[in-house]
Amino acid sequence: MSALGVPVCILHILHHFLIMKANPKKAATLVDAYITHLNEHGTPPVSVFAFCKTHKIKERDFYSQYSSFEALEARFWQDLLQRVIAAVESGVDWKSFSAQQRLLSFLFAFFEEALTHRTLLLLRFETLSPRDKPAFTREFENTYKSFAQALTKSAVENREVADSGRLISLYPEAFYLHLRGLMKFHLQDTSSGYEKTDAVIEKSVTLAFDLLKTSALESAFDLAKILVLIPLSSNSSRYSCQSEAR
Repeated sequence: MSALGVPVCILHILHHFLIMKANPKKAATLVDAYITHLNEHGTPPVSVFAFCKTHKIKERDFYSQYSSFEALEARFWQDLLQRVIAAVESGVDWKSFSAQQRLLSFLFAFFEEALTHRTLLLLRFETLSPRDKPAFTREFENTYKSFAQALTKSAVENREVADSGRLISLYPEAFYLHLRGLMKFHLQDTSSGYEKTDAVIEKSVTLAFDLLKTSALESAFDLAKILVLIPLSSNSSRYSCQSEAR
């Protein structure tokens, strides 16, 4: 019996369980195997059992790290986003950037990184609308909204955008829909070097901050609608835009 009155055998079991749970290396191995399967087969494995059998992994080892394939994939997309955010925030000029410059810096970096995972993005996002929220996008969305919230706070403090009261708390949702709209556009972009994606990023971010400076919006929905419609409408055959070299 321990000093707390808990049987020692129970403490040993709990200790073993916690060690099994906290295993970043094992979790990363599972993510790599799952993402490889998605890229090669185009769909998730038929079951955790089949996945574990193929990769010679114990089923309990899978469930000690993730509750489902959706939770595992959610971790992958969250990690990707966090890497990009960390990279741009560590830039030497980040602290001197305006909120608008920070958003542009992030978006250009994100879509540069997206080229590394384009096959997977096509498989998982191409058929989705910006408003679709499958389980595997949950942590991706939360992480980006936190980033957008900090961006909005900085913009208000530095008077880059008007203080719209409670409306400000809804901007992260609008900026997330903007990102998803850009992702949709990028996955359908066939221009050389994805120059149209660059142009739409600049156009939509400039318009967003112009609107936010003047309090011209009556609701965050208006902002979201505008930011999503710009990239989506730009996919039409009527769209023609020359992108300036970055």
